[in-house]
Amino acid sequence: MSLTDEELKTLKKELSSEKKTMKRLKESLAELLTKAGSEVMETQAKEMVLAILKDNLVWELNRKVTAHRQRVVAALEVWWDKYRVTLRAIEGERDAAKAKLDRFMRGLGYAN
Repeated sequence: MSLTDEELKTLKKELSSEKKTMKRLKESLAELLTKAGSEVMETQAKEMVLAILKDNLVWELNRKVTAHRQRVVAALEVWWDKYRVTLRAIEGERDAAKAKLDRFMRGLGYAN
């Protein structure tokens, strides 16, 4: 699809007009932002800064607490795998050792 010279000129004029409008809007926005910034009271600015710092601090604390919690869970999992022995298993080993000792003592004539 090709454009005629007249259509191309029209499009270029529209583009130029839109660019000028955009430039005016940017300048207007900059003025509004400058005006709004100067209208912000010092206490409001301090509150805004403190709120931002608080949010950052809370985020950092949450990150560190989560990391520490993960380390604790990992350590507990290692200990669980390493040291988990149920009471029933300990009692079973105890009963087996008692039965073996009883047989040994009977063999020696010390038990009935």
